[in-house]
Amino acid sequence: DMSTDPQDNLQPLLGDMLRDDASLDEFLAARAESEFDLMRLTWQALNLLLLAFAAALISGYAIKLQRRLAPRLGSSHARYRSGFRATLDRLADSGLSREFGESREAFAQRCGNCAPTMMTLTRAHLGAALSRKDNAAAAARADVLAPDWRSLENAVNDELRKAVPLWRLLLGALNPFSWLAAR
Repeated sequence: DMSTDPQDNLQPLLGDMLRDDASLDEFLAARAESEFDLMRLTWQALNLLLLAFAAALISGYAIKLQRRLAPRLGSSHARYRSGFRATLDRLADSGLSREFGESREAFAQRCGNCAPTMMTLTRAHLGAALSRKDNAAAAARADVLAPDWRSLENAVNDELRKAVPLWRLLLGALNPFSWLAAR
């Protein structure tokens, strides 16, 4: 049917077919290289996905490590906050985290079976946090009367090690996102 014009992309193909087989093979090879390579795109997407997964794992472990080292490396006036947060992270590693709407005191009482010192640490933390917001004089008194934060945190950690099975502690240590459960 000559009523329609031939398509532009078919004219070179028909010309190569009329000449010889070698030029037809070259034409087909050139078209195959320029076409969309789905397999290569799939591998690139898979590599990108693995890279994103690795970045998420590294970020999770970095945040977890930073939160655990903050009490030792941070400033002393924020020790009550960073130490309490690190203790909450350790509790989350062992499977204990605050429920939605649960107060700090109720959570410490619930943790009393496996870590009785948590109630003392919670009361000390709340006392320090609330006294620092009022005024500088109250903050100075709180610093003088402040408990030994490290000994309280170590006591809670020791009680956790004794009460929680080792496999649960190891599983929590391997989880890079357990700090998200600490509230």
